[in-house]
Amino acid sequence: PSINEWKKSHPAASEELLESVYLYIANGSIGLIENWVNTGMKESFKDLGKIIGGISKNAQLSLK
Repeated sequence: PSINEWKKSHPAASEELLESVYLYIANGSIGLIENWVNTGMKESFKDLGKIIGGISKNAQLSLK
């Protein structure tokens, strides 16, 4: 989801919080993918996606 979508679904969240959560998810995902590649891609891409999805979902809970 985009920050604009989050604004609609979490109108009480501040702009700063929305941006912080978005950056955390984006940069954390990149870090996980880089680590996955650098360590030999031992997990499947599907499993990596599940990990990133789970972490992202939990990060979004901080908006509530």
